[in-house]
Amino acid sequence: MAVDGNEVGAGEEPTRDGSAPDAAPMTVTSTLSGGTVHGPVIQAGRIGTVIVNPAPDRGGPPQAAGGGPFPLGALPSLASAFQSRDDVHGRLAAALAAEAPHGLGLRSAVLAGGGGVGKSQLAAAWAHRAAETGADLVLWVDATDVSNVLAQYARAAAALGVPGTTADPADTERDAAAFLSWLTATDGRWLLVLDDVTDFTRSAVWPTRARNPGSQVLATTRLRDATVSSAGRTIVEVGLFSRDESLAFLRSRLTGAGRPELLDESAERLAQVLGHLPLALGHAAAYTVRNGCTTGEYLDRFTARSADLDSLMPAATDAERYGRPVTAALLVALEAAQREEPEGLAVPAMQLAAVLDPAGHPRQLWTEPAVLDYLAERRSGPDRRITDPPFPPKSVLRNLWRLVAGRKEKPKPPVSATEARQVLAVLHNYNLLTDGGPDAGPRAIAVHALTSRATREVGPKYLGACFAASWSLQSLWPEYEHTDRALVDVLRANSEHLARTEHKFMWMIGADSLLFALGRSLTDAGLHVEATEYWKFLVRECEERFGPDHEDTRSALLGLASAYNIADRSTDAVALGEQLLSTTPSASSLGLSGGISVRNSLVVSYGEAGRPAEALALAEQLLADVEQLWGPTDPNTLTVRSNVASCYQNTGRVAEAVELGEAVLRERERTLGHEHEDTVHSRTLLAGYYRQVGRTDEAVGTAELAHAQSERIHGDDGLPTLSARKTLVTCYLAAGRAADAVAPAERLVDGSARRVGDTHRRTFNARALLEAVYGTVGRTADAVAVLERLLADLARTKGLDSPTTLATRQRLGKRYLYDGRPDDAVTTLEQSLAEHTRVLSADAPDTYEAQLLLAGTYWRIGRHAESMAMREALLAGAERHLGGDLTVPKVHAIDFLGGLLLAHGRALLPQTPTAARACAEKVADLLRPLEEHGTGTWSETLKAAARLETEARHRVASDGQVSAR
Repeated sequence: MAVDGNEVGAGEEPTRDGSAPDAAPMTVTSTLSGGTVHGPVIQAGRIGTVIVNPAPDRGGPPQAAGGGPFPLGALPSLASAFQSRDDVHGRLAAALAAEAPHGLGLRSAVLAGGGGVGKSQLAAAWAHRAAETGADLVLWVDATDVSNVLAQYARAAAALGVPGTTADPADTERDAAAFLSWLTATDGRWLLVLDDVTDFTRSAVWPTRARNPGSQVLATTRLRDATVSSAGRTIVEVGLFSRDESLAFLRSRLTGAGRPELLDESAERLAQVLGHLPLALGHAAAYTVRNGCTTGEYLDRFTARSADLDSLMPAATDAERYGRPVTAALLVALEAAQREEPEGLAVPAMQLAAVLDPAGHPRQLWTEPAVLDYLAERRSGPDRRITDPPFPPKSVLRNLWRLVAGRKEKPKPPVSATEARQVLAVLHNYNLLTDGGPDAGPRAIAVHALTSRATREVGPKYLGACFAASWSLQSLWPEYEHTDRALVDVLRANSEHLARTEHKFMWMIGADSLLFALGRSLTDAGLHVEATEYWKFLVRECEERFGPDHEDTRSALLGLASAYNIADRSTDAVALGEQLLSTTPSASSLGLSGGISVRNSLVVSYGEAGRPAEALALAEQLLADVEQLWGPTDPNTLTVRSNVASCYQNTGRVAEAVELGEAVLRERERTLGHEHEDTVHSRTLLAGYYRQVGRTDEAVGTAELAHAQSERIHGDDGLPTLSARKTLVTCYLAAGRAADAVAPAERLVDGSARRVGDTHRRTFNARALLEAVYGTVGRTADAVAVLERLLADLARTKGLDSPTTLATRQRLGKRYLYDGRPDDAVTTLEQSLAEHTRVLSADAPDTYEAQLLLAGTYWRIGRHAESMAMREALLAGAERHLGGDLTVPKVHAIDFLGGLLLAHGRALLPQTPTAARACAEKVADLLRPLEEHGTGTWSETLKAAARLETEARHRVASDGQVSAR
């Protein structure tokens, strides 16, 4: 059911170690021949820029326009004091040299270990070595988020010119799949590195095989469960540095920075107190280099800060054994960073970065007004520590005195965007975060998860950081998400991280609007699994905080009901809506969670659940209330009127749907404009109404306009666009323009699969529509292929007893017959009849239809006796089922019986035209009362019955003349 609103720096950045960046990138050139990359191709980053040149004499994927460089992301450069860790390297080499499992020619290994042990650096070293030894392709992927993996695959596919790539942001999953297919087919040797994998169950991100036995997949992870070693992956454990590796790291780092004198006899003791953790040693080395202190001096400062930690983080609470050394090193580094220019900003900046997703957030967030205001407000003296309380007693007393004396505090000087970028550079140099620079994409600013956690745990909560992050994330959100999907994915990840780690404070500061905005974004994007889980989380939070009857709790429950509808769980949505309605204080309550919103949501759920009569009754009652409260032209009233029109359509009152739909569209065009998304949605619905009443020219014109507008507003595979595309296809079919319907029908299937998944009801319906289009244009073999796959998927996901599975098997039998496969048709239809009888009963209308179809098939293949016997039994059963009263409002059952009588009359016509004429007359008597329900299949049945009656009369007359002679 389609109802309204619920569619079926300034200058170059310094490097991590503080040195100047390279003057120019190194360029690595390769060629593509026969789909294979030749020559070292490595990720763009500090090591170079990828240039792909297709070999002109051998073909291959096309070169980008202009023949320019293809930037593919960033392969991390190795730390200046990188430790090769011979033991780990040997075990990794052995794992990737072993025989590939199942003869697939693909070796996979996983570097597994806790946070901060250097897994990514070891993987980067392996990637650099692969490039240096002649690998044809090395691809580094940040695998923290599955959507990010697919986006990077799609970008790689576009850069390499992989066949079938669209380079359209809306086709990310298709392009990613094309890239993985290309990997399995190329003869070249490649290495794929998936860094920081958080989900090993998503098969869409893993290559399945490789033609070149030297191809490899290397992953890093902090996970320990059984999924890590599944699918033939070998685990290589990575632990802490050994004593010698820790000392070698410190010596190499300080010597490489030109300060070997800073390494003194305390180095070994320092490594020991840091737990030989590479991350903590990195913090310590960055500090000593930056401040020119010896390892002994750093040890003294570290020990002092560790003593301060006893009250904040007792040793017994450090379950991972890594928290205390990282935290103490963080405190030492932050105290130094706080004294650097721009002075007094390091602590508040680090606190802001720590409430965001450690995997990365957009660099432009730091120039948002909310962030700059936060930095200005929290700017403090150079000696301020992160562990200091947010409001020192002296400050409180001073502010109180000013309030009593009526004096205003002098406003603090603002913080500029340049200063915000400068403090990022300072934190980058102290190894506290990573600033990838202005070209690093939406995850340019990243913080190690341990550093982020330490920042949040040791200091008091600064509500201003949560507030600035919340409002800046909302400010960066594009009006239409399809315009920058990569950015929206990162904004969602950061919003969800903030919601799950700082949600208690978000309610306190009034930033809860982001919590609800995130849920709506997940729902509107069709991410039904994520949306359902998130709304459940939000419901729990609201219930614990406010109780079950609070407005926010009810709003979250309404959000969950919408997610259920998108997830094809309409039964759950109805139950939730009815529960909310039963606890609504007043049927006419205003507000988001009042009776009006609850009833409107329940109207949608009833429609999605196939309960149109209940939906209409509730919608008409609701419309009367809102018209009285708000008037007939209020935007909220128009939403309800649009839903009533949809209910009219679904209950057969299509003429009324047209009238009401036209009125809603006119008013929305007048008040909102022709291009507003609500106006476009009304236009889509009206096109469907026009089609049903036979106004096909108007239907096609309206549908074409609505589809084009939806694509501009919502993107190629937004849910409203998919609904508009489905309407366009059905209007083309109704207008006899099946050839025009092929392309949009194919796009509808692809878009639905991308947006809601292959096994969602929307996708199943789209595939069924594509089958109808193929059948209409004579592509019966393609239609059969679509139905065979659809039936297999339905049987697997919905079960053999599902009504959809039963109908699809029956439809497949018909397609077999049209495709010239009578034996397959009979076998399938006999199985269909058996399943209908078993599941529904012998007298069910759908079972009658299955019998009728099988009888017709018997007749067409020459088994006339069986056909006639089945028709006689079927006709008697149908009349018994309906009884003598043929005017009961069983529209579909009566329509079916009319079709049965017509088919029976056609079968009788050659031998007994008198009986055929009697059948035709009975069809007319049976179906004429249905004309008041508008135009339907019965209209065509009546016309066919009239033709049958005429032909039968002529045959009777002709037979009489012959007898007279």
